[in-house]
Amino acid sequence: MSIVASARPALLLAAISGLCLAAPEGAASDHEKKVAAQAEHVLAAAVPDLIHRYYDEGGTRLFTADKRGRENIRQLIEEIEKLEAAGLNPEDYGLSAMKTAAPLGGDRLEAAGALALTALASDLRDGVSDPLIVYTEEELERGEASRAELLREAALASSVSDFLQSLRTDNLIEMKLNEALRTYIAYAEEEAWEPLALSAEVLEEGDEGADVRAVEERLAAEGFYRLPIESEVEPAFTLQLKAAVEAFQESRGIATDGVVGPSTLARMNETPDELVEAIRLNLERARWLPQDFAERHLFVNIANYTVDAFEGEERVFSIRTVVGTTYNQTPVFADEMEYVVANPYWNIPRSILVEEVAPAQAKDPTYLERKNMEVVEGWQEQAPLVDPASIDWSSVDGDESWRVRQRGGPSNALGLIKFIFPNRYSVYLHDSPAESLFGRTERAFSHGCIRVEEPAKLAEWVLEGTDYESREAIDELLASERREQIFLPEKLPVYVAYLTVWPDTEGRVKFLEDIYDRDEPLRQALSEGRQKAGRQVAALLR
Repeated sequence: MSIVASARPALLLAAISGLCLAAPEGAASDHEKKVAAQAEHVLAAAVPDLIHRYYDEGGTRLFTADKRGRENIRQLIEEIEKLEAAGLNPEDYGLSAMKTAAPLGGDRLEAAGALALTALASDLRDGVSDPLIVYTEEELERGEASRAELLREAALASSVSDFLQSLRTDNLIEMKLNEALRTYIAYAEEEAWEPLALSAEVLEEGDEGADVRAVEERLAAEGFYRLPIESEVEPAFTLQLKAAVEAFQESRGIATDGVVGPSTLARMNETPDELVEAIRLNLERARWLPQDFAERHLFVNIANYTVDAFEGEERVFSIRTVVGTTYNQTPVFADEMEYVVANPYWNIPRSILVEEVAPAQAKDPTYLERKNMEVVEGWQEQAPLVDPASIDWSSVDGDESWRVRQRGGPSNALGLIKFIFPNRYSVYLHDSPAESLFGRTERAFSHGCIRVEEPAKLAEWVLEGTDYESREAIDELLASERREQIFLPEKLPVYVAYLTVWPDTEGRVKFLEDIYDRDEPLRQALSEGRQKAGRQVAALLR
C-alpha cells in the first residue's frame, strides 16, 4: 500500500496528521499495515500541529498535481535554491529531497511542501532561531505567525514566489549585510587570500622586505590597497600602506595605529569562509529586527560602541558610546524615547548602592558629600532630605524607604543630560564626565546604560520641534545647572541591538569583536534550528 497512491482528502489528512490509513479493500497485508503504521509515526513526528490544523480546517492544497500545484512546487524549489545569498542553507529546507519528489506529486509532497514553505516563511520573517531562547533578555518585536496562518497567506497570494518575497525584510542593515555576503562568498570561492606567516613580530612604516609584500597582497585581496607596479626595488612599508592597514584595523574594530602586530595579524588571518559565517550569523540577528524601521529613529549597536541617527535610510550622524561591561551587559530591546532631562539627578541603582556606595560611606563618612550625593526619603520630586549620619551603612540591603541620589552638575555620573525611553531594564542614553573613555577602542565600562560622547549634538537632533532645538538653547540650559524635563513632540523609536558585523558609514562592513561572547550560542542554535526542517522534509519524502 502506498501512502501517496490516492488523492482522496481522507488520505491527505492521514498523510498530514498521522491518522489511521484506510487501505483499499482486500489489499492490505499484515506487512503493509506495519509499513503504514511506521509511516504514520514518521509523519506525525515530522509535521507540526499548526500544519495539521490548516488541513483539518479545510485549507487549500498548494502542491497538487494540477498546473497551479506544479507551478507552486517549482517556485518553492526555485526560492529555496536562492537561499545561500540570504545566508541560509537550501538543504536545511529539504531541497534535494523535494527536487527528487516534485515530479511524483501526491500527498507526501503536499505535506513536505507545506512544511518546507512554512519553515522558510517563518525563518525569513522572524529568524531561524528564537532570541528569547538564545539570549534570554532579547525583547525586539518579532512578527510571530503560526504555520497555519502562513499557509493561508500563501494560498491567497498570487504566487508562492510573491508570498516569500513579501516576507523578506528591506531594512538597510539586512540589505547591506546581504551585499557583503555576496562579496565574501566570492572571496571564499576564489580563495582570495591565505593566512600570513610573517618572519617579523611587528611591521610598521619604514620596514622593507618580503613580509611587507605579503601584507600588501593580503590587503589588496580584500580591496584595502592597490598593489604598486612590480619593480626590482625592495617592497617598503610606505605611508600609503600604513593608511591601508589603518583602514583594515578600523574595519575590524581594533586600534588604528597602522602597525601590523599580533592582533592585526590574527584578524588578517581570518579566512573568507570564517567571515562568510560571521555575516550569516548577523543576518540572523538582522531578521530579528523589525521589517521596517521608523522613518526617524536611533539605532544603538552595542558591539560597535555607537548610536546612529537615521532619517529614512540616511545615516545623519554616528556618535561613539560606552556600553555595559561583560558582567553588566547592555540588553537588546526596542522602545520609544519620550523625554530628555537636563542637569538630572542620578538615582543610585540598588545594586550600586549595596555593593559600592554603602560600603564606601561606612568606611568614610565624608564619601557622600565628596561625591555630591544626598539621601532623600521616598521617590517624590521634592523628597525630604535624610541625615546620612542617622543610617547604619554597614547593614544596607537595598530595601530601605530612602534613596541616594547624586545632584545635577558637571560631576554627575550621568553628565548634564539624559535621554529617557522607559523600559523594564531602566536603561537610557546619557552624558558622562568620564570623557577619556570615549577615546578607547574597547568601550565596555558602564553598568548597563549607554553613555554618549556628544550629548549636545544628540539633543539638538532629538529635540527638534521643541524650544530647545538649537545648539545655543541647549548649551545655555546645560550651563545653567537648572534641572528641566523636556518632552518630545513625538515619541522617537530607539533600537538597541548587538551586531558583530555592521555596515559602516563608508559602505563597507565591519567585523567586530564579540565582546559579550554571543556568537557561539547563536551558531549552535542556528545549526540545530536549520537542520530540523530539512530532516522532516526528507522523512516525509522517503
